[in-house]
Amino acid sequence: MKSYREKWEQWQQSVVNTVRTELGALFSSVQHKDFDWEAWRALYDKGYTPKVAVNEAFSRPPNETQ
Repeated sequence: MKSYREKWEQWQQSVVNTVRTELGALFSSVQHKDFDWEAWRALYDKGYTPKVAVNEAFSRPPNETQ
């Protein structure tokens, strides 16, 4: 079973990949270090998937990428 830290790090990487995929025209070269992960932790702690967290963080409607 993965530890909280391992799950958090995997979630972070999924967020980075989602931003690259969903918002690649704006953020094609975004890297892990470009994020303020303390600000994103609240979305993780609420149980948001990376895709839902990206939509929330960028004020995108949930159905925009679905």
